[in-house]
Order: sequence, then structure tokens, then C-alpha cells
Amino acid sequence: MPKDRCMHKKSQAISKILGSKEALLVFIAVFIVLAAHIALTKTFPLPYDESFHFGLIKLYTHHLNPFLASQPAGGNAFGAVARNPSYLYHYLMSFPLRLISLFTLVTIKQVVALRVIDICFGVISLVLLKKLATRFGASAAMANLAVLALAITPVFYDVSGQINYDNLLIPLTLFTVIWTVDLIKAIRQGRVSFSRLGLLLTLLLLTSLVKFAFLPIMAVIGIYVTALLLMQSLRRHHLKWAVKWKSWATVLTVVGVLISGALWVQRYGVNLVEYHTPVPQCNAVLSISACSNYAPWYRNYELHQTYAQHPIKGLELGTFTRVWLRSMYDDVYSIAYKQANIVVFKPIRGIVIAADFILVSALLYGVIQWRRAKGTNIPWLFLGLVIFGYVLALWGRNFSDFHNLGALIGVQGRYMLLILPIIYALSARMYTLLTQQLHSAHLSVMITRFSITGKTRNRKSTGLLRKL
Repeated sequence: MPKDRCMHKKSQAISKILGSKEALLVFIAVFIVLAAHIALTKTFPLPYDESFHFGLIKLYTHHLNPFLASQPAGGNAFGAVARNPSYLYHYLMSFPLRLISLFTLVTIKQVVALRVIDICFGVISLVLLKKLATRFGASAAMANLAVLALAITPVFYDVSGQINYDNLLIPLTLFTVIWTVDLIKAIRQGRVSFSRLGLLLTLLLLTSLVKFAFLPIMAVIGIYVTALLLMQSLRRHHLKWAVKWKSWATVLTVVGVLISGALWVQRYGVNLVEYHTPVPQCNAVLSISACSNYAPWYRNYELHQTYAQHPIKGLELGTFTRVWLRSMYDDVYSIAYKQANIVVFKPIRGIVIAADFILVSALLYGVIQWRRAKGTNIPWLFLGLVIFGYVLALWGRNFSDFHNLGALIGVQGRYMLLILPIIYALSARMYTLLTQQLHSAHLSVMITRFSITGKTRNRKSTGLLRKL
């Protein structure tokens, strides 16, 4: 009994320490050290297209107006810039670069300063992950451990330590998911806020302008929330709409929707009308000679031109999917570096093994204890659609390129960073349920032992009385 109580007190003390604000700060500090090591010591440019992103940021320092009427001078190296919808990160980062340029014109110093800003975006992502895990019902300790898991995930701190639009996309996606989860809960309770819906729409529009890869998640959220509003209207016959027309929140919401809508239409809307696709190919906008300066497009162009030399025979669905899944997973836990102008991904085996165990265990527990898991306030259908929809869109794009170009291109684990924090947050919730279950089982054992010990003592006392 004393040993059991001692172990129970120790586990409570460890849980309290892990769930403290101090532990959260330590875990964030670990991330900052890892990312800062890359930002301050690695030469420019780093493998994840850092020269491309820095070049676009520099280009926008000469354009205060984001509504580019035509291809800007010096823009051919970056594709069809005026029609590229993934521009908001570069445009926003041009303002810090303008300020930095007042103090130094040395490229590496400017690069390091922008890398530091990206590390700040990474810190925001970790804080939002803590909030998301807490929303899912994870304990403070497990939520903090989820933060640590993301902090030491190689692709996360590797990308955070360099200039890349994913660094802004990740926190915006996390904030959008958190906002949507709260909105779903309110709608199910029969309450709808005009300001909440307006902010969600603004977030969706602006986040998609950071990177077009957000479009599948945007579509899932839009369809799901719209369908939920319709179903709740039919079930309840009416919903309580909270609209305060004279409040500043409503005014700011309307302004936000109008501005983000105008920005979205100027890129995606015009692209859909003129080119019948939200993201047109470079040669649909510019000449082939102009696009040949844009390395990713020219690589694809050459692969397409020489397809007969390396054709894909048959569907190759199973083989492609296995290679794709393995590559995406390994790259998440890999450090990228250049070797003879080729990007090489080196998995950190210790972290890969730990991730295998932690994620598979969380998944198995969720499947085995599904009734217990689904009894929470987590909108499982919504989250499942976000994760599955995004992965399917990513897989479909890579599979299409594989067949059209005859090569496996654009398969990088960093693209999983949009959904990885959600998976970590759900895993934190599963481990919270597991620890609660183990704690209950431990209490049951202690109560049983106490009961048996009490009965034994009573029997001994009765026997002693009889002898007397």
C-alpha cells in the first residue's frame, strides 16, 4: 500500500510538472535552439526553395501595391508572378525586409533577420497546437508533450529555420481549424455569430493566398460548415443569429471579408475566368522562353518533352502509393541538405522509431477504445475530412505528375506540416484517455486490496475475540 501511494504521488507530481507553463516554455525553448542553429549557422540558400522565397520577397519590396497588372521586371525566375495566387507571405515579408534594408544591404544578414521572423511563426504554431490539443480534451501534460513532439520534429524546425511560406501557412491553418471547431460547437448548440462566420471566411480567403495547397482544407471547411448550418436549420427550424450591426466587431468583420474577398478574386477569381484553373501553368500566362528561367517549371517541361524515354507503363497505383507514403513519412523525420546540387533527405532513425511507436499506439488505442474516444467533444467527421481531403489532394497531384511527367517529383514531407499538428493533438487526447483509464484501473486495484486487507483484519479481530 505505501508503495502504491508513493508511485501514485510521483506520477501526479510528474504530470503536474509536465503540464506547467514552465515546461511549455522549456519545450518552446528547445524548438528555438534547434531552429536557430539552422537559421544562424547554415549557408544561404537552404534546400526548401529558400532562394525562390527570398527572391520573391525582394521583388515585392519594389511593389507596394499587391495587384500586379503584368509580369514585373525581373520576375521570370519566379514564374508567372502576377498570376501566382500564393503570394501573401512574400508580400507581407517585404515590409520587414524594407525596414532591414535601411540598416544593412548584406544579403546573408537580411536572410538571417527574415529567418528569425519565421522562427517566431514557428513559436506561434506551437502555442496554437497547445490550444488545439486542449480543445480536444487533452490534459495539460499531454498537450505540452504534443508541443514537444512538434518542436523536435526535424522537418518542422528545419523549415522554421529558413525562409519559406509554410512558416506562415502552418499557424494560419491551425488558427482556422481551432476557430472552425469552436464554430461547429456553437452551431450544434443552435447559436450562430455573424462575426464568427465572417472571420472564418476571412481566414479561409487569406490563408489560401499564402499557399494554394490550403485550397482542399478550405473546401472541406466551407462545405462542412455550410452543410451543418443547413442541417441545424432543418432540425431546429431556426437558428439564433447573433448580429450586432452597430458594434465594431461587425464593422471589422465586414471590412475583413471585403478586403480578403477582393484579394482572392484578383488572383483566384481572375485565374478561373481567364485560364479555367485556380493555379495556371507558367506557359499559359507567359511564353516558353520566359518560363524557361523558372527552374521548377522548366524541369517539368523537359520531363514532359522526354516522356518517351522514361514512360510509366500501367497504372502503378500500388507501387506509387507505397513509395509515396514511405517517402512522405520518412521526410517528416529527416533533415534536408544539398549534395552535388541534389536535395538529400536523411531520416533521424531514433526519432522515426519513437514516432512509429507513439503514433501507432495512439491509433490502436483509438480504434480499440473507439466508443470511449468518440464520446468526447471532438468533431471526428470534420477532422477526418480535413486530414483525408488534404492527403488525397496531395497524393492526387503527385500521382498526376508521376504519370504525366514520367518521374516522381514534388514528394516532400514538409507538405504534411499542415495536418501533422492536428494528428499530434488527437494523439495527445488518446494518451490522456489512456492515462485516465490506467489511473482508474489503479484506483480499483487499490480499493480491492484495501477491501481484502480490511476483511482479513476483521477476521483476525473476530478470531481473537473468540479466543478471549
